[in-house]
Amino acid sequence: TSVAALYFVSRLARLPEWRSDRSSIRTARNLQVDDLKDDNLILLGSAYSIPWIQLLENEMSFRFIYKPEEGKAWIENRNPGVGEATTYINHWNGVAETDYAVVALLPNLNHTGHILMLEGLDGAGTDAAQDMLFHSDALQRIVDKSRQADGTLGGVEVLLGSTSVDSHSTGTQIIAVHTVR
Repeated sequence: TSVAALYFVSRLARLPEWRSDRSSIRTARNLQVDDLKDDNLILLGSAYSIPWIQLLENEMSFRFIYKPEEGKAWIENRNPGVGEATTYINHWNGVAETDYAVVALLPNLNHTGHILMLEGLDGAGTDAAQDMLFHSDALQRIVDKSRQADGTLGGVEVLLGSTSVDSHSTGTQIIAVHTVR
């Protein structure tokens, strides 16, 4: 578990909505398929660090591709909208780098709850996803966009781009928002 993940959990636990009597914290290694079927979950990482995400990615627009033997990783946009690219590749070029991340709110496998995923191609990308949750006024607009006609939450995927300096994200912006029904 990274220090960044611990920091994220400590920030969540300080929110007024946090209910310690209804929450548990586990590593990806301790999850089971039943957790993805019926529970509300927050997954912090990517398919590279949390293999369970692969069960959810089949239905997603944004899919992470890792080629560790080549030292490459990118996000594939399987349903590009107008003006969207089909791939988003991190650019590691020295001091200021370009990073990408996805924040997704999806139904769990049995559609009885939700799974919130915060995925980055690297640590700075995951940092950008966290920043969007805690520091962005755009979050409410995204939640509103995911609402269904009956007022319940549907699913939404948000592709983020950011600049990172010394492995810390800055200047995070929303590149694309895809709703999941």
